[in-house]
Amino acid sequence: MNIGLTVSNERMSPCFTGVDLWILGPSNNIEGKDVVNTQNWRALGWGQELMQRDVSVLLCAGVDRFSCGALQGYGIEVFPNAVGSPDEALKQWRNGELTVPQMWSSRPQEGCGRALRRRKGHRGCW
Repeated sequence: MNIGLTVSNERMSPCFTGVDLWILGPSNNIEGKDVVNTQNWRALGWGQELMQRDVSVLLCAGVDRFSCGALQGYGIEVFPNAVGSPDEALKQWRNGELTVPQMWSSRPQEGCGRALRRRKGHRGCW
């Protein structure tokens, strides 16, 4: 199992912005990292690229909902709340301080679409 960290200017960075991807082997040691530049990677190609590099955990400073779901579809656990230096982020992950936030509920809280508009007195479809 490898860990990937998205890094730009020695700080954790959001995914998909032409950043450096630091790949840490099973020892999770930053000193032995492989660095891959993601400049030519397409956003939807990240899952495949990470899977080819045996990355199963991705630490980053942000990712959109769709891309996060796509990465999870490849079996990659995404921690989109890793900020600061890569050393700090890795230490937080090792200590269990980084969690996978419930970013988007799978079920709307109030309802949605036509039923919600009807309850609020609106007519017709928008």
